Amino acid sequence: MILFARILTPEEFGLIAMLTIFIAISQQFIDGGFSSALIRKKNVSYIDECTIFYFNIFTSLIFYIILNLVAPVIASFYNQKILSQLIEILSISIVFNSVGMIQRTLFKKKLDYKSISKVSIVSTFLSGLFGIYFAFEGYGVWSLVYYVIAEKLFRSLFFFYVSDWRPSITFSFKSLRSMLGYGSKLMFAGLLDVLFNNIYLLIIGKFFSVTDLGYYSRARSIQQLPAENLSGVINRVTFPLFSHLQNDNDRLKINLQKSIQNIGLINFPIMVGLSVISEPLIITLLTDKWLSSATYLQLLCGVGFCYPINMINLNFIKSMGASDLFLKLESLKKILVIISLVITIPFGINTMIIGQFIVHLMSLTWNCYYAGKKLGYGLIDQLKDLAPTAILSIAMGLVIYQFKNLYFLNMLSLLTSQILFGSFFYGFLCYFLKVPSFLNLYHIIKKSEINAL
Repeated sequence: MILFARILTPEEFGLIAMLTIFIAISQQFIDGGFSSALIRKKNVSYIDECTIFYFNIFTSLIFYIILNLVAPVIASFYNQKILSQLIEILSISIVFNSVGMIQRTLFKKKLDYKSISKVSIVSTFLSGLFGIYFAFEGYGVWSLVYYVIAEKLFRSLFFFYVSDWRPSITFSFKSLRSMLGYGSKLMFAGLLDVLFNNIYLLIIGKFFSVTDLGYYSRARSIQQLPAENLSGVINRVTFPLFSHLQNDNDRLKINLQKSIQNIGLINFPIMVGLSVISEPLIITLLTDKWLSSATYLQLLCGVGFCYPINMINLNFIKSMGASDLFLKLESLKKILVIISLVITIPFGINTMIIGQFIVHLMSLTWNCYYAGKKLGYGLIDQLKDLAPTAILSIAMGLVIYQFKNLYFLNMLSLLTSQILFGSFFYGFLCYFLKVPSFLNLYHIIKKSEINAL
């Protein structure tokens, strides 16, 4: 993405961002919440697995057709004729992605993230080379389209390669119905989440310029790289873990607490650091043409503070089988998002992001409430566990912010100094003040080094 951003323009990224919401919604319908249902189900049969495999492919073909039919409407909505052609080609990616979904789900159920990581790394690398070639050849926005399609194709092919699972020609409506109750509620909750996570792209694309959307989408991607990818790792680990421990409240509480502490240890300094180094980071990596993204990135880091913590608490609620409650909580959050957008759109993109941050804070409050009700580990207890790393992260941020007043040869030297010193300073504070989550991580690393020797 760094190479793409250096070659392409904000307008070209803005065009792809306009289509993100439609691809994401289609993908959510294809999964249908059945992946989570398979992970949570105690005794999964081979017929269950084959049923979901064919259901995913069939649904993806339906949405491929739908997207091609509504492509002119989408282009008209944004007043961008090229979008019709882009989505007609880009939509094939959801079909490719559906073919490998069941293997990925089964790896998650077994907590085999090593295989998932191998597939992700190799498929991203190969598709990245493929896309960058077309970008250098002057294909513009089409190089991004080819990259996405190639990535989904490689991912599914490699999942088949590393997995022993193979489908047979068998399908059971009874099996589908057995997972429909739990899965459908998660699907609608996930659908709401996808819709409202991407609604800012839709609104900015409609009411502001394509360039503005390009700036916002790049800032959002940089912020999401640590926050949502870290959340993705946590989501893949904590949901199966919590599901396994769903009948043991004591162990559930211990693991929920450890998850909260560990996410604060890692996520807080990253978000604070990103906010402080946003300008030198964007200028160094993406060049001056993306500088307008810096302010958006600073504000979005506030959202990144809350997102992983919300994710952990929602995984706890899902693991309890409370899909009705999960849907209600997500629906309430979406109502607040709509209210926030109605109020903030007239005041510009910066105010919209601030509204987004406030909604995430409110959502965090009631998500934690149910963890407290079930386990006695609610908002106040979680904030107490998060306070040490939050305070030390802010202290680190205030120190490296002062580096901009010093003399450096260029932005690269400033950026490098801030990252290195900030990392060392934060680690030193955590060690000196004996932050429990840091010491636990430190001892794990030391033990690994001894075992390696």
